[in-house]
Amino acid sequence: MNDKIVIIRNDLKNKIIPDYKISGIIVVILLSKEFFPHNADLVPALYSIFSLEFKDYVLKSRTLTMARTLRYFEVMSTEQKFALKNNLYLFCSDIIDSHFQNSESYWKQAKYVRI
Repeated sequence: MNDKIVIIRNDLKNKIIPDYKISGIIVVILLSKEFFPHNADLVPALYSIFSLEFKDYVLKSRTLTMARTLRYFEVMSTEQKFALKNNLYLFCSDIIDSHFQNSESYWKQAKYVRI
């Protein structure tokens, strides 16, 4: 998970990202059991990142949740997609900060020196 989330965050740093890359990032994040061990854990993330709420039967299936989210992403305007990209970037940064920032293994892999 270390490398995957860091690569995703670095991709999201770019100003212009093709829609297919953002779709792939959404799929990786929503289907990952490392980020969300239980389907119920998706609910706050879906609301904070996408401002989406689904019925309970949709949330019982992770793939159905992903499909509905991607369908919502496809009809978004350019401004909404830019805001979504920023929300995804903040989400990935929070995960990196909370899980890896204080661990010794993170600093061993870091390519810069913290001052």
